[in-house]
Amino acid sequence: MKRYLFLFLILTFYIQGARIDRVDTANRQNALSENPLVKVESQQEEKVPMVIPGEETDLGPQYIVKRKFIRKWVQGFVDSYYTYTSNVFQEEELSPNQAYDSSLMASTAQVAFAPDAFELSDKLKISPTIGFRHQWFNYGIGDTDPLNRFGGSGGLNSLDFDVQTLYASNRWIYDNLWVATVQFDWIRLLGHEKPTSNYAEFYKEYDTFASLERYFPINDVSYFSIGVEEKWRITDVDPALPKRQINDRIDQSVSINYNYQFFEKLSINPFYRFQHSHYIVNKDRNDFTHTTGLGVSYLITDWASIRLSGSWEHRESNDVVIEDYKKFDLGTGLSASIRF
Repeated sequence: MKRYLFLFLILTFYIQGARIDRVDTANRQNALSENPLVKVESQQEEKVPMVIPGEETDLGPQYIVKRKFIRKWVQGFVDSYYTYTSNVFQEEELSPNQAYDSSLMASTAQVAFAPDAFELSDKLKISPTIGFRHQWFNYGIGDTDPLNRFGGSGGLNSLDFDVQTLYASNRWIYDNLWVATVQFDWIRLLGHEKPTSNYAEFYKEYDTFASLERYFPINDVSYFSIGVEEKWRITDVDPALPKRQINDRIDQSVSINYNYQFFEKLSINPFYRFQHSHYIVNKDRNDFTHTTGLGVSYLITDWASIRLSGSWEHRESNDVVIEDYKKFDLGTGLSASIRF
């Protein structure tokens, strides 16, 4: 009996790890449609060239009047992303077809105080943001096959959960080539146990991360970018398996992206990301994750877009208890963003 309980707790630990990884993946997918190089409109004066030398002596300086800049302060964003994943539990396939595959619907709604970037100089801009995000993750939509691993019943939709995030960030944009970001997140995960009107909190994170990106314009329709990021995660797991802070870790990653705009509204984005995760409580654990993928985005209007994306992910861990896994994701999403 104790052996089965231990196995159940270990599986629960894997599921929680898979869930927070899913949150990170969804947020990176949402970011594919964002351009971090915030372009700023501002009210400026431009001198009219002199027709004859010395005319300013009589008339004074002459200026062209430009349109008044109206700053937008609030951003609203909604997104719905439906994907197929080949390995729900991030399991190591020791035998063919061992891993469970499933569909997943990730829906996002967020509102933020996010004013247009402020110009500090001719080349330097800052872009602060404070916001709230709510996300719904629903597995196995349309799947009637039950998941029966421990003698119980129920489908993969028993894994459904919600995520609430409070976040604050600031971006420094230099010469539209360098982007530095510092952000703080408070995240909590809520299970869908009944009654559904009283979701139970089972996981919390307090994240701090800093990133630096460098953009290399190739021509008017394409650019290449490389970025590095370090994230410090302080976690709180319920139930404790075996400690509440078992998932505390430092994530370090490097990503390479290429973006090509076929025409005004269609763009393609192949990418590669490598992440090293060092666990603090379990000091012997280091994970190494490789992700490569491709995204295609079509701008329906100025405020709405649709995208297709696919990715292949491979994780290896030097902890013998942690399973190495491979998985493939393929999905489509629709998003809308408004500013006022």
